[in-house]
Amino acid sequence: CTLLEREARGWSDTMHSQLQVPFHRNRSEGRKLLNNITASWPETAPLSKPFSRSLTTSSAKSSFTIVPRSGGWRVGDELTVKIQLRDYNGNPKKSGGDFLISKLHNSLLGQVEDHSNGTFTVVFPLLWNGTVTLVHASESITVLKRVMDESPGRIYFRSFFKSGQVTEKTICNVCLDPDKAPLCNLTDPITGEQWFCYKPKTLDCYTRIKTVLDDLIQCGSVNRLIFKLIL
Repeated sequence: CTLLEREARGWSDTMHSQLQVPFHRNRSEGRKLLNNITASWPETAPLSKPFSRSLTTSSAKSSFTIVPRSGGWRVGDELTVKIQLRDYNGNPKKSGGDFLISKLHNSLLGQVEDHSNGTFTVVFPLLWNGTVTLVHASESITVLKRVMDESPGRIYFRSFFKSGQVTEKTICNVCLDPDKAPLCNLTDPITGEQWFCYKPKTLDCYTRIKTVLDDLIQCGSVNRLIFKLIL
């Protein structure tokens, strides 16, 4: 063991002990922030059983109506639009939670209000012709919420560790389960950016040489999870 290796190992062990508490605190703060964001989203109705696509929101079947204004409109006035969402059978939706984006001339966003009964009100300055786009149906929002809760780590990275002729690679991310396997705490000591990898079986944490995106290992499992949730 060279002097450089001993110094690197000592620095890695010291950094791990110093940053262990901030890691858990940052994870807790991140979860609180995420909960605050999701808590403000309107409740979505539970998925029908058995699941039927015909009961989900259809942008083609939905409609909108411009609320009349006495005397017409002038530049700078507010334009109010009422939206009625319908499913693929043409029936009015009875619940909210759909993700809508309203735009005037593909640039100016309108203010969307969800009335939680399948109707929405959009208000924006009348400057150009506009469109309303259905981004995600409420049924999709329901599934995405459950995927987020049950499989939060949907993008993974792998780090390569090398010492001499021995090379190993492990999964890395900003938040890993410390109960699953020992962790290498590779958080930046200057910026505080947290980064963790599962410790290689034989190599030390300080032998890491590079990190690459490994999105393939989760893509299939998430798709299977979504399919399972729908069924």
